[in-house]
Amino acid sequence: MTHSQLKHMVIMLAAVSSFSLFAGDWTLSGGVLTSSDGQWSFSGASKSGTTLTVGACTSAATDGILDFRNTTVNGESVTTIAIANKTTWGSANIKEFYCDTLSKVADSLFSGSTTLEKIQVATLSNKSIGSSAFKSCSSLTTANFGGLITGVSSESFNGCQNLDVAAEDLISPNISSFALRAFNNCKKLHGKLVLNNVNSFSSSGSCLNSIGIEELVIQSENPSFTTFSTSAFSSCTSLTNVTIKSTKFTALGSSNVFGGCTALKRVTLDLPNLNSVGTGTQNTTKLLYGCNALKEVYIVGEPWKDANGNDLMDYALTKHLLISVPAVAANTDAPKKCTVYAIRHLFRDFASAMSGKEPNHAPPKCYGVYVDQSSSRKAYMVQSPYYKSGMFVSVQ
Repeated sequence: MTHSQLKHMVIMLAAVSSFSLFAGDWTLSGGVLTSSDGQWSFSGASKSGTTLTVGACTSAATDGILDFRNTTVNGESVTTIAIANKTTWGSANIKEFYCDTLSKVADSLFSGSTTLEKIQVATLSNKSIGSSAFKSCSSLTTANFGGLITGVSSESFNGCQNLDVAAEDLISPNISSFALRAFNNCKKLHGKLVLNNVNSFSSSGSCLNSIGIEELVIQSENPSFTTFSTSAFSSCTSLTNVTIKSTKFTALGSSNVFGGCTALKRVTLDLPNLNSVGTGTQNTTKLLYGCNALKEVYIVGEPWKDANGNDLMDYALTKHLLISVPAVAANTDAPKKCTVYAIRHLFRDFASAMSGKEPNHAPPKCYGVYVDQSSSRKAYMVQSPYYKSGMFVSVQ
């Protein structure tokens, strides 16, 4: 062996010895689980077959790396780690947690931890996160559960402001519900959130408040998905594009759903059976209150009507969707400023068919022209002769 090779081996051995790795060997005696190096210990432990149940952490390694991969207990292999009921590790010095198979993430497991930075689980058996499991884990940056989670409870990730994960890599499109403050204030949870089967957002609201996603797509036909909860997506200041499509959705009755989403530019609403827009008159009851960057609102299908066939569109626009007041009567010819160019910009499939025809054809009918009270921007609600089913609001 050359001097260079020997020096390299010494460096590698020194690096390994600096961690509290112990080849996954543990000793279980009298309900106490102890790592082979003596640095980790847990009370309330037991073993049944290949499942190891672990209780409270009574001592932790100085490096804070808890590794249950390739684990043996008293010389016998363990494949699954279970957490004893009511166990909390929030005050333990756990910086990183690794596991092959974890039966579930128990309620309040890491709640209040200021040290936890990373959790990596190859397989999470129940694919759900317990109530307050990671609440206020302010140092948590990485969470990987070996697949997409399909269930979250109240405050599961509340206050994880440094959790830097793409929504599409963490949350399953088939997740069915979001409990109170489930992801509240997860400012670095980014990317595109797609929800194909959601049935409800917590009635108490704020379940996805202040998260960092850029795009939201809800296309749920779950019969329980009929309306939003208060402030469900409020203050998501990175959100730019929202699409909501559902034949089950009937009411825009909740308050401040997208309030304060200051980067939101485009909203598409494909809600053919909507028959209620709520009765709120205060600014904070508006669906899009404080969305000052809003440029486009596309409403698919025919104008909304209530259960008695009465028109809802005017009220929806002026009282609920936009903070605005009527400027001219509905169904008048669109002003010169409201041209087919704006519609062509949205419906790109019609670009070639309409190219060069704008000066010659009659202007599209304007459902109503509205002026925003706060900035005097004009919002035009347009029915285009080139797009018979659908409307488009252009905010200028």
